[in-house]
Parts: sequence; C-alpha cells; structure tokens
Amino acid sequence: MASWIKKIFKNRSDKPYQPAELSAVDYCYLGQQKLKDYKFEEAIEAFNNCLKIDEANAEAYLARGQAMAELGEAGDALADYTKALACNPKMTQVYYARGMAYSDLGNYQAAIKDFTMMLEQNPDDLEAYHRRGHAKFLSGDTTGAIQDYDEALERNTGDDYSFMIISGIYEDRGQARLVMGNHASALEDFNEAIKLMPDNIDAYLKRAQIKMEWKDYEGAVHDADQVIKSSPNNASAYYCRGACYLALGHKKRALSDLTNAVKIDSTLTPQAEPLIAQCE
Repeated sequence: MASWIKKIFKNRSDKPYQPAELSAVDYCYLGQQKLKDYKFEEAIEAFNNCLKIDEANAEAYLARGQAMAELGEAGDALADYTKALACNPKMTQVYYARGMAYSDLGNYQAAIKDFTMMLEQNPDDLEAYHRRGHAKFLSGDTTGAIQDYDEALERNTGDDYSFMIISGIYEDRGQARLVMGNHASALEDFNEAIKLMPDNIDAYLKRAQIKMEWKDYEGAVHDADQVIKSSPNNASAYYCRGACYLALGHKKRALSDLTNAVKIDSTLTPQAEPLIAQCE
C-alpha cells in the first residue's frame, strides 16, 4: 500500500487498518491520481467529496473541470473553471482551460479573451498563442490567426514543447494560409508539420489536396496513401486519390476509391458522381 494511502487510515494494533475520514486534500489528491489514470468518473466523484468539505478549493474546481472536459461536458467544465477563478483569480492556467471550453462551445470571442488573459501573465506560452490563433481562425479572423501562429513559432526555442505541438501549429498556419489563397506558403507549412510529425495525417491530406490542385497527381496519390494507411475510413483521402487516379488514366483504381469515398461519406456523392461516371 502506498505511503500516502496509509496516512489516511488509523492503525490499530488489534485490528486491520480502519478507514478514517478523508480530508479535502486527500480527496483532491485521489482525484488527481484518477485523472492521470483516465478514470474520469472516479476523479469527479473524488473532487465532489473534496468540495463538500472545502467549497473554496480552486484546484479541485479546475481538476474537476478538466475531467468534465475529457468526458465531453464542456458546459459543466466551463462552470467549474469559472468557480476556480472566483476562488483564486491568480490561477492563470484556468484561463487557458476555460478558453478551451469556450472554444468547444463555439464562443470564440470569449475564448480569445481568456487566452489573452493567460498570455498577459505568461507571454511565452506557445499553446496559448496557438489556441488563441485557432479561435480567431474559427471566428473568421484569418489574418489575426496567422499573426498568433507566427508569434508562437517565433517564440519556440525547441526545448520545452513536443514535436506534436509544433507540428500542429505549422498545420494550422498552413490551413489559414490556404484560406488566404497563399498555397505555396501553406505547402511549406504542411511540409514542416510532416517533417516534425511523420504521422500527421491531417497535414498529409491537406498537402495532397494542394498537390492535386497543382496537378501533381502522383505526389497527391503518395500523400493520400499515407492517410489511408493510418486512417482506412478517411473518405476525403479516398476521394482525393480517386480523382488523381482518374487524372492519371487509372480508371479501375479511380472507380474503387471514389466508390469507397461515397460509401464512407455520402455527402461526397454530388462531387464524386461525375467522376465515377467517367470511370465506367
């Protein structure tokens, strides 16, 4: 039995350990362990017990909110983050978490405000720049999004952040540049995203779509292959590869891929049907 658990039991010489009442700190610690083990319902139960004892425990509200967010309960998570800030306005990491909840709920302006509050206290936080940029992009401010992605990448020292995070920033900046019509720069970003994270299938798919548009059909097929290997039910990858096969004169392969694309995602039918007709 772990030493911290032994501390919350009474040791009687004539009987086995008998549970004593847990303190708020004990419940909070237990909840954090459950959270780390991805046992979110059990974590929430532990934090509930903590908050019954200590209604002003900002750490428990934050952690319970994180468990709620993992279960897809963004509204409940948002409520807990707001309570955490009411208990301790100096917990700047809560602004990041609440910003994520606002983004999940589609309230991008509120998300931008919270990420900005986070950055005022932690101006070198790359993920806050990234997430604020993404919220700006989703709100229609593509230029502002690119500025935040630029800022995040300029502040990257290569020491504190994983390749996955930096790859994601390049990918999102590439998407924003694509929307702005800057396909060459977008392609460079997708190249960087893939270089950092070779299994970034979203970057492969977006790069494939650019290559297809530029009539680099063989290059697009290669990238679509990578997506399908990792995600065999990716309808967009089948559609892209099928369209490229058709352009290359491989009608049987094209028909197979385009048919698969429609089976997986029927919304692709209107754009796939004319190509399928050319294969028959």
